[in-house]
Amino acid sequence: MVRTRAFRAEQRAGRAIHGGVMRPRPVDPASLRPGDDPGPFTNGAFIDVLAHCGHLPVLPEADIAYAMTMDLGTPGERRAGTDRPIAPGAHNRRYPSTGALLAIAYDVENPWVELRHIDTGGTPVASRTVPLEAPTMMHDFVLTERHAVLFACPAVFDLQAAFSGGSPLDWRPQMGTRIALVPLD
Repeated sequence: MVRTRAFRAEQRAGRAIHGGVMRPRPVDPASLRPGDDPGPFTNGAFIDVLAHCGHLPVLPEADIAYAMTMDLGTPGERRAGTDRPIAPGAHNRRYPSTGALLAIAYDVENPWVELRHIDTGGTPVASRTVPLEAPTMMHDFVLTERHAVLFACPAVFDLQAAFSGGSPLDWRPQMGTRIALVPLD
């Protein structure tokens, strides 16, 4: 198991205290210690594990990445040479020519997706923000030699519905699907 802050809090409690992505719920503050994750759902650091620059970043859907060691220990949040944890998104792609990483990150409240270039040493070196019509779930993307191909399908985050017991995703077919070709240079 990836020992995220949420996992450690639930392990101490002996039960689940967070909701899931599709069923977020408030966390009882009495069950938390300083530094625990108070979020309405647990970090799903299980979607992708990617060997990059001698590290094993464990990637969630829309949260911070955790680092794992080659013997599957969890030393903590992946900071990638920065002073704060990075949130690179669930799926990332390596540049075939250099081994550097292109990662996407989106936000459940803000209408954008960010492309992040992470060098072969694991340090974020450049980013570019692409505006969207609404806060959109963008689980994956395609990397070609010259472009990132982004798919903005009409799966839109609706946090108000989620906190009222509904689904955090709202399918809005009237928005259509947008495909962006983002030049890498």
